[in-house]
Amino acid sequence: MTVAGLTLISHHLCPYVQRAVIALEEKQVPFERIEVDLAAKPDWFKAVSPLGKTPVLRVGAAAIFESAVILE
Repeated sequence: MTVAGLTLISHHLCPYVQRAVIALEEKQVPFERIEVDLAAKPDWFKAVSPLGKTPVLRVGAAAIFESAVILE
């Protein structure tokens, strides 16, 4: 886990993930990035992403989904 405790759960082809990554990097926010296969979603991902989509930003035990909310 990073100093800030942020983990971005992503898929390499998702443009919404890319804009979240750009925003985090521009603000120099440390984060860990975990890639998931959306064609074979792991159970832990289904538990943190109610819509089954990326990106999801885990902040400690909480999960923030929807890229617009992550950017705010």
